[in-house]
Amino acid sequence: MATGTRLVERETLRTESGRDIAVVRYGPGALSPGPARIVLDTACLPYDRIELWAVLTPAEARRLAAVLVAQADAADQDTAFCRETVS
Repeated sequence: MATGTRLVERETLRTESGRDIAVVRYGPGALSPGPARIVLDTACLPYDRIELWAVLTPAEARRLAAVLVAQADAADQDTAFCRETVS
């Protein structure tokens, strides 16, 4: 994947309860100076009031964990590539 100050990859998981959770990877420097970042994003639904939370089945939790680990590994590679390019 190309690096830079932009969104690099986005994967959305939909829970059985209907909530979408997006795992978004941004390139180095996109959100703040420094390494690539991984963001979890979800929207408020009509029944959300004061708190925003998601209920995950064990399978959904494992899938989310796998996506997070994969994106973290990719972000490490993006950041290392960016450092090598600058050096």
